[in-house]
Amino acid sequence: HLAKGSNLIALRCRNEGGPAGMIGELVVKYADGSVQKIATDKTWLGSTEGKEGWQQPKFDDKAWKPAHVIGKLGNGQLLKSLDPLKHHADVRLRKEVLRAIKTLCPQSAGNSLIDFLRDGEETIRLSALKQLVSGPYTTTFAAWAPVVTHSAFLERSHSEKHAVFLAMGHTAGEECVPYWQELVTRRFWTRRRVHAEVAVLAAEALGLRGTPAAIIALRDGQRRFNKTIREACRVALDAAAKRTAAPTVKMHA
Repeated sequence: HLAKGSNLIALRCRNEGGPAGMIGELVVKYADGSVQKIATDKTWLGSTEGKEGWQQPKFDDKAWKPAHVIGKLGNGQLLKSLDPLKHHADVRLRKEVLRAIKTLCPQSAGNSLIDFLRDGEETIRLSALKQLVSGPYTTTFAAWAPVVTHSAFLERSHSEKHAVFLAMGHTAGEECVPYWQELVTRRFWTRRRVHAEVAVLAAEALGLRGTPAAIIALRDGQRRFNKTIREACRVALDAAAKRTAAPTVKMHA
């Protein structure tokens, strides 16, 4: 609520350890429907001492210093300031960093979110995957490769591996097809059940892509000796065909 005349925004911030900062944006909606946005910037003043009356418009702030700007809202520079906190021992703090990334850099943080997929806490990995699938992020397969080619990936739960492939397709798109094609056509001699599970998920991901390259990969997978993978490729091809089939309209005289 704005009052007639001078108005003041005063914030009290507290740092409980490690790098910290403050960011905010005031959105003013006028009666005529117009909108004005006022974001925190170098014109803001700060002090470590909150003397009496500091929240009032007439407070004498001559001794206060201008804020040090790390980056603007949405600027990828802000991510660098959060890097030291990604591996903090406190899982609660790491979760807060995830939420901060979504708020501060909703478009340029794809690779930064992938970094969380190496976290030892499953809930953090799943939260990062959820953000990657639902947000407007763009990445490359090169960013995903260290995650999906690491031996630890095979030990993840079925649902997590499925979420990883969904996020890969959403953010890296067609770049993932050669990797998935390798999974559905590769021969494996050890841990067959685990590798087959990943290959089935790859077939599903290729079916969701439905592109010419993905269809070729699925047809190659149908020639595999492994019956489970052959069947997964067949199902994925059928699903892709149904999604691309033109609807039939019948008219009656």
